Amino acid sequence: MLAEMPPFYFLDNLIKLLCVDDNPDLLKMLKDMLAPIRLYDMSFAAGARRADEILEMPDCRHLCLFDLGLDDMQGDQFYLLRKYHKKSNFIILTGAQSATTGFCAHELGAVDLFEKSAQFDYLYFAKSLNRHAMYKILNPTFNKRNLDSLTVATKTLFEKSPSSVTQWAMEIGITDRELRHIWKKNLGANAKIILFIYQLFKNACAHYEKLLEAKLRDLESEEDVQILKKDGYKKQEEYFHMHKSTITDYIEFGNLAAFM
Repeated sequence: MLAEMPPFYFLDNLIKLLCVDDNPDLLKMLKDMLAPIRLYDMSFAAGARRADEILEMPDCRHLCLFDLGLDDMQGDQFYLLRKYHKKSNFIILTGAQSATTGFCAHELGAVDLFEKSAQFDYLYFAKSLNRHAMYKILNPTFNKRNLDSLTVATKTLFEKSPSSVTQWAMEIGITDRELRHIWKKNLGANAKIILFIYQLFKNACAHYEKLLEAKLRDLESEEDVQILKKDGYKKQEEYFHMHKSTITDYIEFGNLAAFM
């Protein structure tokens, strides 16, 4: 008899995450901490030059965790951020956060910044990774400062969490047809598939965040954390397999839409 597959097994390693730091202990800590979140395919670089080589490749990198000030290239600690902030969502790790550093990082495109300290909030950090990975997957061109229709549609999706394309369109104040046209015109995407990917990853991230919280609090084993609404999960699993090629292609190649 075949063993039962773990929840959301079909999403394993779909989020591409690059971790850049010259401290092997920190890289190991990140790997161990994120181990319960099976969504991530993690790669590592011990310096900015190696990270530059990796990010230069056409491969998708949804997220880049970067130790600011590490192995500066061309005397610029923001070199990688300046060059690749449109290709990957940068989350900055720094040993000494300052108002100026944080402002500069955000102005150059960093989506979040964390100070490495004894008070480091691992669960909040993981939630930030999950949220920004979802933004990059769903709308690879997303910038919260933009006012275009695609950005508005993306913000509404995350803020209102609609249950249907019709509800999503109503929340924006447009028709279903207009909403479908926005995604088709800008990213060649089907609005229904986009909504499904959002709902699927939202549920998966919530599940894995519970696992991580249990691990951090040392209260429960992985087997004790159950999926809520199992019927809904089975329907999502079936729909994913029915449209697997379309969904996985969008997750992998949609991140490169702005560069094609």
